Amino acid sequence: CKAGWYGNQCQTKCNSNCIKECDQSTGRCQSCKTGWYADQCQTKCNSNCVNECDQSTGRCQSCKTGWYDDQCQTKCSIGKYGDKCSADCSSGCLSMGTGIYCKRNGHCRYGCIGALYGSHCNKRCPSNCVKCNPRTGDCSECSLTWYGKYCNHQCIECYDGICAMNGTCING
Repeated sequence: CKAGWYGNQCQTKCNSNCIKECDQSTGRCQSCKTGWYADQCQTKCNSNCVNECDQSTGRCQSCKTGWYDDQCQTKCSIGKYGDKCSADCSSGCLSMGTGIYCKRNGHCRYGCIGALYGSHCNKRCPSNCVKCNPRTGDCSECSLTWYGKYCNHQCIECYDGICAMNGTCING
């Protein structure tokens, strides 16, 4: 048979997903293009696979967030992550209505709720801090009578006890 053909009378064209040639008797491919598997590279890897799948079995190297099993066909339950989706996402993660709170590594996908911070939203912002940086815990907004990077200084010099983040009195 000419390259790219197989069969008793060389009448069948090798699958276009084969790399190089196929066996002239069976049509079996030597290897498949990325994203394809099986004897003749006729089956597409699951779209939930990350990178590629095994060219013989279709087993994924790893799955996209929210999916698991050998071919990434099983969806994780809401609030789960990790190998076989067996770990719980932090209750401090925002879900944004998607039901997927965290990434494969457990880090919160959309940030933290309330006065929490850290990659797993399991650290609490300083006590007088209304809002803090999700990574560092530095305060970006303090309760009315407090100021400073960690909202740990009281606005005692101000007439009404209200000041800006830098300690400057707002009403004198």
